[in-house]
Amino acid sequence: LNACTEIKNQLDMEQFPDFATTVELCFQNGTEKVQKYATVMRRIVNIFLCLTQLGFCCVYIVFVASTTQQIFEWYGHNYNVQGIMAVVIIPIILSCLIRNLKYLAPVSALANVFLFIGAVMCMYYAIKNLEIHQSVKYAAGIHELPLFFGTALFAFEGIGTVIPLKSDMKDPPRFDSLYGVLNIGKCSVMVMYVLLGVLAYIKYGHEIQGSVTLNLPKDEATAQAVKGCTGFAIMFTYAIQFYVPFQILWVWILESQGPFKYSLTMEMGFRVCLVLLTFVLAEAIPYLDLFISLVGAFSSTALALLIPPVLEYVMASKTEKLTKWILFKDAFIFIVGVLGTITGTYESIRAIVNQIQNASERNANFVAKYWVSWSRP
Repeated sequence: LNACTEIKNQLDMEQFPDFATTVELCFQNGTEKVQKYATVMRRIVNIFLCLTQLGFCCVYIVFVASTTQQIFEWYGHNYNVQGIMAVVIIPIILSCLIRNLKYLAPVSALANVFLFIGAVMCMYYAIKNLEIHQSVKYAAGIHELPLFFGTALFAFEGIGTVIPLKSDMKDPPRFDSLYGVLNIGKCSVMVMYVLLGVLAYIKYGHEIQGSVTLNLPKDEATAQAVKGCTGFAIMFTYAIQFYVPFQILWVWILESQGPFKYSLTMEMGFRVCLVLLTFVLAEAIPYLDLFISLVGAFSSTALALLIPPVLEYVMASKTEKLTKWILFKDAFIFIVGVLGTITGTYESIRAIVNQIQNASERNANFVAKYWVSWSRP
């Protein structure tokens, strides 16, 4: 935000540039050593923005399918998550064919209401008959910290929307002031996350799932209604998350391959293909908690903890404001980001591979057992 504001003032721009453009302009107006990396850095930021947002989309598909699976179970129907994903993807594709975001605004507003209701009800169920679960540990093992790191970054990172929010404010300086929208909003979210997370963990212990909604009672109509509300909300929030990577990739396709004779048809086809890509990834990794950690550790960390300190260093070097404190702070944040990215990504991938291997073994044992019973005279 500081770099964005400074570059806007330096170049006398009418609007705040977006994240990738801010990075490019800062490098272009930096020292001679870094100016040649301006275009590369913009591309890197766009790549990570696409990876992060498409990762969110994959997580959304897994969440909606897992939630829908439990609702079906309540009605006595047992379907696997992958099959449900194949059905859920249809309304998601249709919502992503809407080209103008303003038509999604009413649905997004309704989704926010449903999410708030879901959070309140989850809090209610966490407090109801609260007892400390026998598997609760008061401190995590060091090998679990990388997974936590990725999950926390996934939950808090929203750097792609920070600058647009500030740009759209009537009084932009109030966005990132001490008691501004950003600090109050983040503190409010943090209190809610910590409170709900702690209470839910105390109640469910190691049985807690990737989303606490999946721990709600399976035999209560109210709990199923809450799951339905949150599932609906997340499903129709998909198109909002999808908008950013689509815009980045579609502009790149138009610049490199366009113009097209049937531009609208090509655009719709590309939208469908991009949604199907997230569907295939979600089908391949249907593990909500691990997918969240992987996306957070790999792409969210790069955007939130690696790019910003580099940006500040570049700006401070040019304006001769590079103090020892800025150098130490940026180096510390960057090192934490690198360590978190490496360890978090490694642990997430390792856990996903283990889950896939265990699932394959269970399937193989089931097939073998079925074959023996079928072939027995």
